[in-house]
Amino acid sequence: MNEIERATMLQKIKLEQKYKEEVRQFKFAEKKLLASDNLRPDLTKEKIISVAKNQEKQRKRLIEGYKHYENKLNRLIDVQEILQELDRNGLFDLSGYHLIDREEKLTDKIEKYEKEVEENQQKNAKEKRKEHEI
Repeated sequence: MNEIERATMLQKIKLEQKYKEEVRQFKFAEKKLLASDNLRPDLTKEKIISVAKNQEKQRKRLIEGYKHYENKLNRLIDVQEILQELDRNGLFDLSGYHLIDREEKLTDKIEKYEKEVEENQQKNAKEKRKEHEI
């Protein structure tokens, strides 16, 4: 407490911001764990925050993966459009090729990633229950 009293105004503001961020992270983690029925009274606050941070990292990784594949798909669609233009001009025959439907494919990827996140959350919940039982 003496440390806080001796701190400058800027330091006090930074400490207050850090405290608010930690409280926000805790409330977020608590909300997520309550929603997934994973909140156990024997978990420490640090463990709860750790689980939430790991889930957030996984979500960001999946979003980055989605963006990567979306870019690849967009490049393929650009090539497809060039080939279609060549086909219209009689310079290329597209009769043996399957054309990509952009909206259908993006929707499929979104559903795939959402399903993967849900499966991982369920898997993590089962593992934590097993750990708790042991």
